[in-house]
Amino acid sequence: MVLQLFTFACALVLLMKGYDCGKCATYWQTVKTDKDSCVDKNKSCATWSIQGECIKSKDFMMSNCCTACSPCRDERDFCDELTRIPGQCDLDFFKLNCPTSCGICTMTTERKVQKCEASVKKCEPKASLRNSYISASSQLQNFEVNLARIGGGHGWCARVDDTKPFVHLDLRSIKEISGLNIQGAHAEPASFVKTFFLSFSETTETWYFYPENTNPPKAKLFHGNSDRKTIVKYDLVPFKARYIRVYPQTWQNYACVRMEIYSC
Repeated sequence: MVLQLFTFACALVLLMKGYDCGKCATYWQTVKTDKDSCVDKNKSCATWSIQGECIKSKDFMMSNCCTACSPCRDERDFCDELTRIPGQCDLDFFKLNCPTSCGICTMTTERKVQKCEASVKKCEPKASLRNSYISASSQLQNFEVNLARIGGGHGWCARVDDTKPFVHLDLRSIKEISGLNIQGAHAEPASFVKTFFLSFSETTETWYFYPENTNPPKAKLFHGNSDRKTIVKYDLVPFKARYIRVYPQTWQNYACVRMEIYSC
């Protein structure tokens, strides 16, 4: 059981860290822009560029010194003279090396881009129990397990001779469980569960106890009702399961409970 608790505790940490998070990446993208929109906003831009600030302070320089950091100039000394010859600027060589002299200068600059994946939207938990989903280790007459839902009857009670009672829930498919409510039975004498364990499984082959946040992890002992009427609500770290069991540990008079599971 310790290994199962440890495995589940690790999964809880991942859920708490990654739940409802989108992943974002920031990078620089090379773009072509016209000369009019790529201007220097400070008279010191050329000096800063020579000093290497276009690389050292890229965020600031690309916003304020576009021309200085994205020069569009002739790359050859002969450009001014040779481009006067008709047809020269139609050649790819001169377009590439003599853009200023050919009058086709465009600015190659960079812009900062942030790209985010769509975030994972948290599900909206809903009450998930149906009477047909519930079974139990035993039941008292008039307090059968099909009466165990909150709002669906006066509650389930285990037989007096049932020393290890439990309620078994089959949700019919794997769901993400995030909440549990419990209430005592509408019975005389007043009967309710004071403490209980909660376990779950996807297949019934391996069961996990919901753990306490301790190191090493141990099964969490939930504190339940102190009367038969109050509904006690538990927000759970979301986990996936099809089958759930509630194991009453201590109770008043009879092991009786009404409950609701919230999942999506």
